[in-house]
Amino acid sequence: QNDSNIHPIEYVSSNISKLIGYTPEELMNIQYPDLIHPEDLHRVLNEVDFYAQNSAFKNYSHEYYRLKSKKGAYVWVEDQTEVIRNTQNEITHLNGLLIDVSEKKKSIELIKESEERYRTIFNSNLDGLIILNEQGNIVEVNEVTCNMYGFTYHELMHRDNNKIKIASELNISFVKEFLHTNKILISESEDVKKDGSTFTINAKLRYITYNHNKHILVIIRDISEIKKAEKQLIEAKLKAEESDQLKSSFLANMSHEIRTPMNAIIGFSSLLEEDDIDHDEKSGFITRIKNNGHNLLNLIN
Repeated sequence: QNDSNIHPIEYVSSNISKLIGYTPEELMNIQYPDLIHPEDLHRVLNEVDFYAQNSAFKNYSHEYYRLKSKKGAYVWVEDQTEVIRNTQNEITHLNGLLIDVSEKKKSIELIKESEERYRTIFNSNLDGLIILNEQGNIVEVNEVTCNMYGFTYHELMHRDNNKIKIASELNISFVKEFLHTNKILISESEDVKKDGSTFTINAKLRYITYNHNKHILVIIRDISEIKKAEKQLIEAKLKAEESDQLKSSFLANMSHEIRTPMNAIIGFSSLLEEDDIDHDEKSGFITRIKNNGHNLLNLIN
């Protein structure tokens, strides 16, 4: 028909009744667009117009849409259409093969829901998550990884290997060899963010099944602050040990400095107990005791 909005039905196979409940005779008196779900109709008619205006297409398939059954329920169908043109390249008929895809559509929706749940869990993880194929290429990352490295999801998924390094010190050949005999590989490395700054990561790697194939899951945690705290603890320990050494050296030196005047005081005090010393010697001993006493006091002060 010349009017693209009118699609009278000229022939229907008998098995149509299994699909939507109408007999071929009943469908002959129905405009086909009247059977299409209102939410799908505009799209389907646009697809028909698009292919009608492009004579290169002799066959095409619609995106799944819904047809109203005789009982009023809607059935999801796949519509494979053959375009028939006359000698003037005008469309005279559209031959459609309808396939019931209701169960397939349900399966697709279930898969979609499952993928959405997976994506929610994947992105809600507090650690960075990266999925690599066995060639070492990134096939998926979560939002934490993007934020950690400062790149957008698109940049990481379509990265230039020479410019963007993820878990850069991991050799994929070594990783695969190691994981063949071990369940998990734990590694630390220095990585570079988009702004050029470096940070330390702890990476845990193990094999997983993703999209029915063997992949490597990399769990990344930024441990820069932990490494900074460790460094500060080591520096504090070294300073404490140095302080202890200085303290010991100081006390040893002080012990020597104190012992010298103390020995003098004790020695001259002992001499004063002698009976055969004269007045001048006694006076000299007392002076030396006083002087060493003052030296000791000054040293303490």
